[in-house]
Amino acid sequence: GANINDLVLFYMEDRDLIVLNRCANLYEFYSDIIPIYLQLSERSRKKAYDNAPFRNIIECYDILNYVIQNRSLMHDNVVI
Repeated sequence: GANINDLVLFYMEDRDLIVLNRCANLYEFYSDIIPIYLQLSERSRKKAYDNAPFRNIIECYDILNYVIQNRSLMHDNVVI
């Protein structure tokens, strides 16, 4: 079993919430980069992803890319 302190973030898809663990190492770092990454263009996200210095940052970006994709799909399916 994993320790809760090892969990940095997860996505609650049913509520469209990104949950960031305040007890995680580097909480401040992730709380700074997550909103920035979500606002980047697709090209800039790819560049950030390709230049990520650590595997844990790549894993964070993977989750955020899933969030972006999911939100895009939800937006595309909205009936007006």
